[in-house]
Amino acid sequence: MGFETLALISLGLKVGQTVIQNKALADSSEAAINQSEAEIQEFDRQREEQDAVAAENKSDRVREADKQFASMITALADNGGSGTAAEARFAGEIGFHEGLDLARIEGNRTRGDEALKSRQGASKNRAVDFARGNRRKAVSNLIDLAASGAGTGTSIQGNRQRTEAVKQGGT
Repeated sequence: MGFETLALISLGLKVGQTVIQNKALADSSEAAINQSEAEIQEFDRQREEQDAVAAENKSDRVREADKQFASMITALADNGGSGTAAEARFAGEIGFHEGLDLARIEGNRTRGDEALKSRQGASKNRAVDFARGNRRKAVSNLIDLAASGAGTGTSIQGNRQRTEAVKQGGT
């Protein structure tokens, strides 16, 4: 086997290696994007669940306030205090605490929603950054392959020139 044959075999192996490396990079980028999409779907599911829990908590709190108000009306009526300032004060206090509780529930839901959206964005950014990095590596691999091809061609040409020079009696 001559020099040219070995050089071409070496170049062929380099081509095969580059193709395999770039395929692996593309596959890992696709896997990262698929993972990110799965995470984003999970975060959407968690947000929907969080919204449902908050709605249930609000509903429970409204029912509790209604029960408290009804109990207060009954207690005041039994004691002859219906329509008094005490009734208005108690009703206002029940409403005030109900409002605070509903605001707290909604605030917690909003903060949780914002946190999940932030995690979604971070997941997407990680996948995109990973895929871009892999793309840069793949381009670098192709540049290395082109350089190897040029180097192999130059070596083959130099070997041919030396062989011709020897045949013609030169050094």
